[in-house]
Amino acid sequence: MINIDRKETNTLYYLKLFLGVVFQLALFGGLLFGPAGTLDWPDAIILMIVYTILSLVSVVYLQIYHPKGLAARMQGLSSNSQPRDDKVATPILVFAFALCFVSNALDVFYLQLLPPPPSTIKYLGLGLYLVGYLIIVISIAQNEFAAPIVYDQTHRGQELRDQGLYRQIRHPMYSGALLFMAGLSLWLESYAGAMTVGLLILAFLPRIFAEEAYLKKVLPRYRGYLKNVRYRLVPGIW
Repeated sequence: MINIDRKETNTLYYLKLFLGVVFQLALFGGLLFGPAGTLDWPDAIILMIVYTILSLVSVVYLQIYHPKGLAARMQGLSSNSQPRDDKVATPILVFAFALCFVSNALDVFYLQLLPPPPSTIKYLGLGLYLVGYLIIVISIAQNEFAAPIVYDQTHRGQELRDQGLYRQIRHPMYSGALLFMAGLSLWLESYAGAMTVGLLILAFLPRIFAEEAYLKKVLPRYRGYLKNVRYRLVPGIW
């Protein structure tokens, strides 16, 4: 009976993983093609194909080599132990991400605020998109406590992570997300969309401050980490 229960638990977990990937793809696609009002957008189709491949490969990789990090990412967007500051920061961040996606479709199909970038910038954007995604995956692999929200993970033995990317900047996953979104906009030929990343940076600030304040309380070594790693998002700048 124990083995059967364990098999059922594993099956449910893998089903949850699969549905999570499908939901994310559907959400991203909806935020792009919905405002565009058409599926006739080859650049966005290519982007979604690339993202599908990246998502499947990264989920398999993380499940094999870093299952705890993947499990942390499956945490929902709310928790009883989530600090009040982060309960405010999380919806702001979600809205900012949605706005970044939608702004690309609106600019490309309706507003056309700026001329489209040349092909060299367009493909540079695809490179930033890939690098940003890779940074996100590496961040998850190097920190199995990198959950979507700030909450109490002491039951999981939460510890300070200060190696790898976290030795250079405090929030490498957020940096990767910014590169990802900027690259996405450039590939879709929207300078205006890329500029909305500035709004995303502002949306990250409440989350960063809430996260650092919370970790100072629960991790004894975190204050020392803040002194040793001075930069939050960009080495040498901030």
